[in-house]
Amino acid sequence: MVDIFLKRKSVALIFIKMCLILLATMVSYLSVNFCVKEMLRQRYLILLLGFGLNFSYSQVFAQVNRTTEKNIPFQICSEAKNWVRPSATKQKEYLTGLKSRYSNEQVNTLGGKYWTYNIFAFVNYPGGSGIFDINNLSGLWNLKKGDARENKKCNPISSIEGKQEADIWLFRYQPINLKWVNKSYVMVVKPVDKGWKSVHFSRQENQEKLPLTVVTESGKQLQLLKY
Repeated sequence: MVDIFLKRKSVALIFIKMCLILLATMVSYLSVNFCVKEMLRQRYLILLLGFGLNFSYSQVFAQVNRTTEKNIPFQICSEAKNWVRPSATKQKEYLTGLKSRYSNEQVNTLGGKYWTYNIFAFVNYPGGSGIFDINNLSGLWNLKKGDARENKKCNPISSIEGKQEADIWLFRYQPINLKWVNKSYVMVVKPVDKGWKSVHFSRQENQEKLPLTVVTESGKQLQLLKY
């Protein structure tokens, strides 16, 4: 009985070892922030030690660090440093005046996700009508002509389609850096009190939807709308 027990324990430990190494490998392909990755590292190390498996930290997570990482240059193409969203009251009044264009739900939610999200990612031009709606529903309608500083070296959003270029709109966030990690982009941003900006960068892929994750410096992942 003891021999059978020891054999079963040995088989179980081998199985656990394989599963944990597989899970550790999978961590390297997660498009999440590095804080999450570090947390997973620590938890799996505790599991390994708990099962009495004699593996070092570096051996178990060697695969986690084998990532393909590349800095991606970006440029701010348009920026309105002092812009702020209108108040909820003004936003509702404005959309109510366009009620023939927008549904009651859009008016009552002040624009839905366009109003609550602070990051939009474009790889295609939504058209003049589309930009008109995005500006209205997001609150950008109150951005007056001349309030935004334009970078003349940038392509306008109307010409990004087919140019392997992405346009990211940031509401109350400042871009810190952008990396290409394991076939996806990771943009790090920091919150600011006010402002809107359009950020352009050259794409490394040609997917229909931009494989972009945006996180704060503290590691919080932010929601974004993709076009």
